[in-house]
Amino acid sequence: MNKLFNKKIHLFILVFSALLLPHSVFASTIYIDTNHSEFFVGDTIMFSVRINSENKDINTVEGEVLLDYLADAISLTDINTAGSQFSLWPSKPFPSENNTSISFVGGSPGGLISRDAIVFNIVLKLQETGQIILSPNNIGVYLNDGKGTKDKVSAKDLIINIWSSFPKKS
Repeated sequence: MNKLFNKKIHLFILVFSALLLPHSVFASTIYIDTNHSEFFVGDTIMFSVRINSENKDINTVEGEVLLDYLADAISLTDINTAGSQFSLWPSKPFPSENNTSISFVGGSPGGLISRDAIVFNIVLKLQETGQIILSPNNIGVYLNDGKGTKDKVSAKDLIINIWSSFPKKS
């Protein structure tokens, strides 16, 4: 009788976990990507804010990207929507007065399903050694379902270290 009870408990836990799993695994993910793996003073680097809709049809994304860096470590040289899958911009990506955040609202009238859709790009000139953290914040993603249903969202920060020069080969 005890073994049967244990099997029922294990089955209940397995079924309960399976019901909760889709809600956490299938959230749209917003992240920041770059083609570079090393960062050095003097470099000008483009970072792409991207979204993975997890096979859901989405039509709007909004929020901000926080830029956390030491004073004078970077210079924000450009924000653009080149290559973006979002063509409607109620609020084009726009920096805060002190360049510590970029807010945006973008839409795709026909909706889109994508693993790596570009939302917009940020171009930074790296001026000093140190660490920079780019963090998606207050992100809202809405489904293309005619109801304005808000999707669950996960966000991934990008942390980079800026080095003073190229490493020497031994």
